[in-house]
Amino acid sequence: MIFDASQGIRPDGQPCDSINPQDWWQNGFPTLMGFNGHRTYGVKVSNSGWSDNAGSVQGFPFRNNNGKLEVLIGGEWLQVGGRQYTVTRLINTNWNDANRNAIGSGHVLFEYNGGSGILRSLFANIDYRKTGAIFNVIIDGITIHYDTGNFVYSSDNLQMSMIKVFTNRSDDSAKFLGIPNELEFKNSIKITVAGYDIVRQVFGLVQTEK
Repeated sequence: MIFDASQGIRPDGQPCDSINPQDWWQNGFPTLMGFNGHRTYGVKVSNSGWSDNAGSVQGFPFRNNNGKLEVLIGGEWLQVGGRQYTVTRLINTNWNDANRNAIGSGHVLFEYNGGSGILRSLFANIDYRKTGAIFNVIIDGITIHYDTGNFVYSSDNLQMSMIKVFTNRSDDSAKFLGIPNELEFKNSIKITVAGYDIVRQVFGLVQTEK
């Protein structure tokens, strides 16, 4: 039975919502259309009020895949929206004068291969008057070089590659370098440093899905 619910009364006399039905439309329910003698045409009914505000895409099936919203396009399920990086993993490494020079080049600062995530920040406390340091950020097997170059006493602000260098102490005895842009990875990330006879401390933040 189809009825006019605008007054909020069902045909049996009981009250009802004048806008939203108790059960939303699904396969097997009536599909209402108009007919003008030549063609059928669409009729706006109760469910249109819901769909007008749903933000859905007509014609594409959706599914919940372990808490991730996916849409079927061209026979392939594609994830909708951004990932949720909720697990925080801190990078915090210190070297003192006794052990700093004893560590060989290519020291691993951080490594994770448990799935997707994002490198939020990476900073280093550096004695910049010595030779430069090389940081390698390896995203899904692809290496990105961040080379500080050779620091010069008179250099207060340097821009090299993607590294931002700025003075953090008034006596210019130390500088900080950092990767300003966040880097996402799908499966793994590895961070190494070489030439860290000048590196005092490295710290940063990585967030992952699990």
